[in-house]
Amino acid sequence: MRKVLLSLVTLLLCQLTWAHAIWIETLPTGSKNKTQEIKVFFGEYADKDITAAEKWFSDLKDFKIIAIAPDGSVETLSTAIGKDHYKSSFTPRQEGVYTISLQHPVKDLYHGTKIHYFSSATVKIGKADTGNEPTLNKNFISLVAKDAAAAAVNKEIKVIALFEGKPAAKKEVQVFAPNGWSKTLYTDDAGEISFTPLWTGKYQVEFSHTDNTEREDNGNKITKTFNGATYMLFVK
Repeated sequence: MRKVLLSLVTLLLCQLTWAHAIWIETLPTGSKNKTQEIKVFFGEYADKDITAAEKWFSDLKDFKIIAIAPDGSVETLSTAIGKDHYKSSFTPRQEGVYTISLQHPVKDLYHGTKIHYFSSATVKIGKADTGNEPTLNKNFISLVAKDAAAAAVNKEIKVIALFEGKPAAKKEVQVFAPNGWSKTLYTDDAGEISFTPLWTGKYQVEFSHTDNTEREDNGNKITKTFNGATYMLFVK
């Protein structure tokens, strides 16, 4: 009986860890030659559970974050620790859509599971749509809304899920509203989901993929690999 209870507790802990995510928050619009502030959080957005930055587990603080300009050029961004998040910024020099991309394979395994976190955001500078292409983000899995800058209450939003740079068809995607409402949706053949927000505020979209292939990594046995991606929408 004790072994059964221990197994159940272990399973619950794994689920709780996977429920945690890393996400980017930055305004969906900005101005040319003006600093664009970025915040990176870790925790459980739906439960308003944000982990203090100094308590992020393993080497998660060493995440890599880049800004991809409308012309495809890439800038690696520096970070600084805050109270409940890490801070970063960039200064857009072009008009169009910038893609902010974050990725990090966590060093330590969790009960044999390798965790790889991904997150992205888009920032529209001026009126041009140059660079508004989901495939500019080279993350293993990613999410993007091509009309994120225009997200508004009672207006349908379409979000594209990508897997290895291609539309992720027939995949589960979760949407979390700022008031705790959530919904599970499934992508169509083009990798899209759509929903109509009923409230203003920040909506988090999550997409994950688990690879059950067993392998060795630096002498450690990996039983599975969990990949989690997030994207934050600011709804007016």
